[in-house]
Amino acid sequence: MIYGGCGVYKAILIDVDGVIKQGKTLIPRVDKAIGIMRERSVRFMLVTNNSTKTPQVLSGELNASGLVIKEKEIMTSSQVLMSLLKQSAKLHSKAVSGVYVVGESGLIEELRSNGYTLTSDVTRGVVAVGLDRGFTYTKLATATRSIMLGASYICTNTDRTYPTEDGLMPGAGSIAASITAATGRRPLIVGKPSKTFFKQALRRLGGDLSVSDVLIVGDRPETDIKMANLVGCDSVLVLSGVTKNAAKLRGLYKPTYVFSDLYEAVEKLLSTPVG
Repeated sequence: MIYGGCGVYKAILIDVDGVIKQGKTLIPRVDKAIGIMRERSVRFMLVTNNSTKTPQVLSGELNASGLVIKEKEIMTSSQVLMSLLKQSAKLHSKAVSGVYVVGESGLIEELRSNGYTLTSDVTRGVVAVGLDRGFTYTKLATATRSIMLGASYICTNTDRTYPTEDGLMPGAGSIAASITAATGRRPLIVGKPSKTFFKQALRRLGGDLSVSDVLIVGDRPETDIKMANLVGCDSVLVLSGVTKNAAKLRGLYKPTYVFSDLYEAVEKLLSTPVG
C-alpha cells in the first residue's frame, strides 16, 4: 500500500511507452521501481495503448532487456477491443461477421486467437484500427469503403504520437485521423483514456479494489492523466516520455503529482508509511 494525496493506494496502473521504455530501450532505474513495488507487495499492471504486440511478446522483450514482467501483468488496448467485441456479441445475440484490421501483429493475433475472421469484406462487421507502421493508401481506401457501407469503426487509441529512441513517431491517432477525415465518422475508442479500459484493468487487478485505491502513472496528459481525471483516481505524470516540461502543461488534465520518472515517483511515494 502507498500512502498518497487521497489516502492509501493499493495498486498502480503503469503506462509502458515513455514510462517503462523508449522504443526497445528501458528507461533508467525502472527495474528498481518495479523491485520496490514487488518488495512492498503493491499490485501493479502495465497498461498500454500500443496494440502492436501481444502481452506474451512484450513480456518476452522486457524480460530479455532485464526487466522481469509476467504476461499476466500486462494489459493492451488490443485485449480491451477484443473483450468489447465479445461483450457486444452477447448483448445483441449476434456474432461479429468479420473484422478488417488496420494494425500490426499484436492486434491481429489477439483477434485471430479469439476466433474472429479477418477479412476486407466487413460491411456488416468491424474496422479495427491500431498503430500500423505499414499503413498505405490501399488500407485507407478499404477501411473508408467498409465504414461508409455500414461497418463499425473501433480504434485502440487516438495517441497522435509515441516515443522512440529517435524521438516522437506518428501513432494510431494519426492513422485514425485520416480515416475520420475520409469518412466523416469518429471511432469508438477502447484504449486510454476510456472508462472501459480502466474498468477492465481494475477487474484484472482484483475485485476488492475501489477507484480511490488505484494510482495511474503515465507520460501523456491527454490519455493517462485524462483517464485518471475521468474515473476519479490520483495520478502521476512522469517526464521521461512525451511530456518533458511540466511548467508548459495546459488544458484540463492535471496530475496529482509530477516526477522525473517512475523510479522517483515510487521512491518518493513509498518513502511515507506503508501498511
